[in-house]
Amino acid sequence: DNGRELPLCVVEGTPYEMGKAFGQLFSQESQALIERIIGASQMSDPDEFSNEALDAAWAATSPHVSDYIKEELRGVADGTGIPLQTLIRAHMVPLIASYSCSSLAMWGDATATSDLFMSRNLDWELELHAHDFAVLVLYLPENGTPHVNVTFAGYIGCNTGMNAAGILSLIHI
Repeated sequence: DNGRELPLCVVEGTPYEMGKAFGQLFSQESQALIERIIGASQMSDPDEFSNEALDAAWAATSPHVSDYIKEELRGVADGTGIPLQTLIRAHMVPLIASYSCSSLAMWGDATATSDLFMSRNLDWELELHAHDFAVLVLYLPENGTPHVNVTFAGYIGCNTGMNAAGILSLIHI
């Protein structure tokens, strides 16, 4: 078997409670990855990824970010011990980065079953080794639909996942 096992984290409750539990379960891994994301991006381009640029990205986007996500971020910060502003900055890196992701969609005559198949490549720098911190999070929210997030330790942004209704595609926070 050449497959790779990923840790599965099951969290339940309010967005804050789920974020805090996720943070507590992956505290060391989250601290290592978030430090790596901030450090590597600021080293690669100190102007593009300055604290001021990352804070400006959050100021511009936060009015459009749901309270659910903000509460989950606060929970992750409290669970990991990572300052909330540092965690937010790490979540802004992919938002302002100049790289782009590759994706494809196939359906109809392009597939044997005519079903829709989608794929997306998260084009982060491999040197970050974010893939070494991959985790599946199963959310059992107090209110809402149970869902799975394919993500990284300390990172709540999601590009794809599944909920009780099927596969969904989400936009990074």
